[in-house]
Amino acid sequence: MREADPRPMVVAKVTNDFVTYPHNALSSAALYLKERIDRAHQPDGDMKGVTLDMIAALTMSAFSLEGYVNYVGERVLVGRWDDRTSVKAKIKCLKRELGLTFDWNKRPYSTIKKLVWIRNAFAHPKPHRPDPREYVAEGTFDGLKRGLRDYQPGLMLAVTHDFVTEAFHDVEEIWLGLLTAAGIGEYETWDGGSQGIEILGDIEPLG
Repeated sequence: MREADPRPMVVAKVTNDFVTYPHNALSSAALYLKERIDRAHQPDGDMKGVTLDMIAALTMSAFSLEGYVNYVGERVLVGRWDDRTSVKAKIKCLKRELGLTFDWNKRPYSTIKKLVWIRNAFAHPKPHRPDPREYVAEGTFDGLKRGLRDYQPGLMLAVTHDFVTEAFHDVEEIWLGLLTAAGIGEYETWDGGSQGIEILGDIEPLG
């Protein structure tokens, strides 16, 4: 038989004003995976599973970007922010609102198109068929067979160590640029808040 708790019962006001921003977990995951990938590509590194890590790292960077943009958008366009549009449309909106000037064809913003394309390919998976699928070629039988065996879809050709590094750093650069333009301190984007218990009185035991 379970013993009764000897501590007195109380009436209390419990406050839990704590906020969690998913972009922090996503960017941490992207950094963790990037560092694993960096280690794997060292001369003595273990390359087992590195392609899967690169897929995950790029996906996390893409999700981080969307989280970053949504955070700034909701702060800057209170009550007017539409989080149902594309990432690029959201950035265009912030560009107008914050008076930003940048070139979509230069890093870090040029990275967005390729990163979002990879993200969408894995978030909304569908078959990727080769183009062309039938053609006339010259070569030895073994050479032609090797070409088929070594074929990789364009999507996987984009999943590289260099692009993992580029995407991670460019997303972080975009994030810091948006914060600066919006006048938001980086500390304001951290998870946190306050919690407390205020005792209002004791509950007298029955009998």
